Amino acid sequence: MSIGLNKKNIGLMLLGIIFLLFAIMVNAALNGVTLDTPQSNENISGTYTLSATVTGNADNVTFYWSNDTGTTWYLIGTNNTAGSYFTYSMDTSAIGDDTGLYFNATAMNDTTIVSSTNTGITVDNTPPLISPTTPSDGENISGTVWINATWSDETSGVETARYIWSNSTWAGNWISLNGTNDTAELKDGDYNITYNATDYLGNSNTTYITVSVDNTKPTIDLVYPPPGSSLTGSVEIMGVASDASPEAISSNDTRFTWNNTYNDWGFTNNTPLTDGYYVLNISANDSAGNENFTISTFTLDNMPPSVVIIYPQNITYPSNITLINTSITDSTGVDKVLAEVDDSSNITLVFDGSFYINNTINLGEGTHRIRIYANDTLSNMNSTEEVYFTVDNAPPYIEYMPPTPGNETNISGAKTINVSSPDSDLDTIIIYVDSVQVQSCPTSPCEYSWDTTGYSDGLHNFTATANDTVGNINSSLSVRTVTVDNTPPDIIPITPAEGEILKGTIDVSAVWSDDATQVGVSRFRWMNTTDTGTWANLNGTLDTTLLNDGSYNINFWANDSAGNINQTNVSITVDNTLPQVIINSPQNNSVVQASSVLLNASIVETNPDTLWWQLDSNGTNITGCTSCNSYETTIPLS
Repeated sequence: MSIGLNKKNIGLMLLGIIFLLFAIMVNAALNGVTLDTPQSNENISGTYTLSATVTGNADNVTFYWSNDTGTTWYLIGTNNTAGSYFTYSMDTSAIGDDTGLYFNATAMNDTTIVSSTNTGITVDNTPPLISPTTPSDGENISGTVWINATWSDETSGVETARYIWSNSTWAGNWISLNGTNDTAELKDGDYNITYNATDYLGNSNTTYITVSVDNTKPTIDLVYPPPGSSLTGSVEIMGVASDASPEAISSNDTRFTWNNTYNDWGFTNNTPLTDGYYVLNISANDSAGNENFTISTFTLDNMPPSVVIIYPQNITYPSNITLINTSITDSTGVDKVLAEVDDSSNITLVFDGSFYINNTINLGEGTHRIRIYANDTLSNMNSTEEVYFTVDNAPPYIEYMPPTPGNETNISGAKTINVSSPDSDLDTIIIYVDSVQVQSCPTSPCEYSWDTTGYSDGLHNFTATANDTVGNINSSLSVRTVTVDNTPPDIIPITPAEGEILKGTIDVSAVWSDDATQVGVSRFRWMNTTDTGTWANLNGTLDTTLLNDGSYNINFWANDSAGNINQTNVSITVDNTLPQVIINSPQNNSVVQASSVLLNASIVETNPDTLWWQLDSNGTNITGCTSCNSYETTIPLS
């Protein structure tokens, strides 16, 4: 507390001066005084003893202080014990913290007053400020930690800053701040860390924090899946952990999410995972920073086995199938392979060291289907691979089709050889004539137009073969032998003769022949410019009375068994009308009185032949004319 120059203080000073004058008068001479403490630039605090030494004797010494470089002095107190060394105990807190203070000692006797002043003195009764920074109050710590704090003292400065460990049964040694401390040297448990800062005047400030030392790692164990497991579907990893100050469980793979449970922890994948081998580091941390970990290794396999059907393939085979051969691979291992055959039976394929096979099967003629079912050890199944194939160990069926000439037939001109095969795997049909290939067809039917006119009349043959895509050949088709005849038969009319005039029923006859084959049909018919009769077989007759008189052709026609035709005509005249005779002289019932008589007659006839006279009933004929229409002659009368 400062002392000001009020009326009370002035009175005290006057009183001191009176005592001083009194002392001067009573005592010996006073030559000087020295303020021993505090020294200039000294720092003081608390209860402090002021001291002064006088030269000579003084009745008393009075101590003052000033905070304005001596302009105003404040009384501290007076030691009235006469002598040469004076002290006075003061409570510096009455002044308050301050710097640059002046302190004064004034000595008096009855005749003399002397004084001494020291400067730059600091009064400091406030302890330093100290604030712990690390660790935090209540923190769990482990290993080597920083023990840090901040401190300050505005007046005299901090001389020492330190800390000490302690608990209810033990205390360590003071250690300077700031620094590190290996907590491994301590037993796990609760501790106080006491922080202390002392300034140069001995003012001290102490504070503490409570921490828990925990150098024991958490325990962590993997429960599922066992190390090296093979997994499918969504992955779940489970385990247990424990610690006195548990904090968190974490994974080095962000695709897995923690279930936020420490003791019974678990992780599930939050992002789709690709198949492969995984190594997860699962860490358990406590609040002291201790960490322990476990490793989870597994293979993820969501893919079914890879299936390649090596045999049989999607083709046609010429012999029975007695083997199924497949290549099956899987990252986690193949468990079972089945072959479904023709939708009716399942057979097991076994591993022979390289492939999965079955060699007990025997699939014969026909179309077949095999589907493979392959499971891996995680029950992933592939059932997508299948094969369709045909066993064809019989040669293609082959046959002649119309209008192919028959065996031992007679043919002529262009003939079609038509060969057919219904085989679904047909490759080629080949047609041969007289053992020479004349046609090749990749499909059925196979046709060949055989121009027999390029071959000699007589016996010839043809056949065909067929082979399929797997090499089966059918060459058993019968060879057909035919007679080629491109020459028409000969036909020669016998009756009637060319130009003959006929009446009534006449004979129509001819002779015919064929060198290569035989005549099949021989016939005739009449025809004129306006009409045609029906065919009649040779040899035969023709009733001309059924015809009008006139000119006709008799058409003779013959064919052979090869279909060759020959025909010829004979021209005839049909005349079934009697000639009309007109006797011009003598007249009927006339009387002739002469030695001769004129005979004159004419006929009406298209085809006159003979005109003659017959006299009396005795049948005497008188020759007339031929191929004439009239005749006149004179005969004598007897």
